[in-house]
Amino acid sequence: MSSVIADVTSATNATTGVETKKDNRTQEEIDEDNALADRLSLIIEDANEKIVPICEMIHKVSCSFDDFPLGF
Repeated sequence: MSSVIADVTSATNATTGVETKKDNRTQEEIDEDNALADRLSLIIEDANEKIVPICEMIHKVSCSFDDFPLGF
């Protein structure tokens, strides 16, 4: 799989000054990149599902420290 950075060329429109980019990847490379993006998205969503309960537990425990006197 080729690097997206190497496959995208940019040009600036002389009239508007807006930079436009042309994607030089083949359809197969685009499909591979999309499949990779889907897999990464699923990994991130799975990680979020696991980390949220842990963060809630840490928050609950840290809030309970307010109930203890400073010299415990």
